[in-house]
Amino acid sequence: MTRERPILLRSPDSALKRVRPYIITAMVPVVVLAVGSLAIEYGFQVSAETKRVLHVVEAVALAGLLLEPLLGLLLSR
Repeated sequence: MTRERPILLRSPDSALKRVRPYIITAMVPVVVLAVGSLAIEYGFQVSAETKRVLHVVEAVALAGLLLEPLLGLLLSR
């Protein structure tokens, strides 16, 4: 007779509590990026170099958001 291992289920609340510090940390650069983008789009004067850097950071952030599910799938195997 084989002995089955019990399946331990975690509630969504406990999962959210575990990842909340990471979510908050990840939101800091997003907020900084959003404020910078709004400042540039609504006419604040910045140098061309600053604008170029912001656009590169936006592209990297967007690529990260788009590739995150695929990366999660690859790492889960």
